[in-house]
Amino acid sequence: MHYPLQLKFKAIALANQVSVTDAMGSEIMYVKQKAFKLKEKIEIFRDSSRSELMFVVGADRVIDFSPELIMRDTTGNEVGSVKRHGRKSILRASYDVSIGGTIYAHVSETSPWAKVWDALFSEIPIVGLFAGYVFHPAYKVTRADGADLATIKKLPAFLEGKFELEAGDNLAALDETTQQRLALLLMVVTLYERLRG
Repeated sequence: MHYPLQLKFKAIALANQVSVTDAMGSEIMYVKQKAFKLKEKIEIFRDSSRSELMFVVGADRVIDFSPELIMRDTTGNEVGSVKRHGRKSILRASYDVSIGGTIYAHVSETSPWAKVWDALFSEIPIVGLFAGYVFHPAYKVTRADGADLATIKKLPAFLEGKFELEAGDNLAALDETTQQRLALLLMVVTLYERLRG
């Protein structure tokens, strides 16, 4: 994978849809969240044509404060999961990312107030159209042993959500399969955080 990865949320759509491009500008994935589902369901495709389904992410239970989102391949085998820390995440978002059944990474919000101000500012009529240029929430991704893996940050954008996943040295050193799975799970975290505000 060529980092940084750019995540662009479709501006006008019933369900969240994200196009993921690499540093070369090539689309490497397309993520679509199912609308009007009591139980979370996210589909990850090879590209925006949606002809090749790669993974499906689903919640382990119906509407919950801290669901575990489990990613499965097309044969139904579990690849990894994302678990949000419930009450602990009320102000500062915090997630555990597991690959192969063991916690591989931890995601934590660097400045919770940035998201609060971003959400409040975006609700102001007319002025809120420019909210994407003012506050930019960011997230730090660390390995279970505390080593830095990556950062996720919201980028300035007009009428759309735009995020960037920047790899640290420890992420770039991983094998291609682990990199891809971790990047996919971090996209799920980004999607979930965008829904929170």
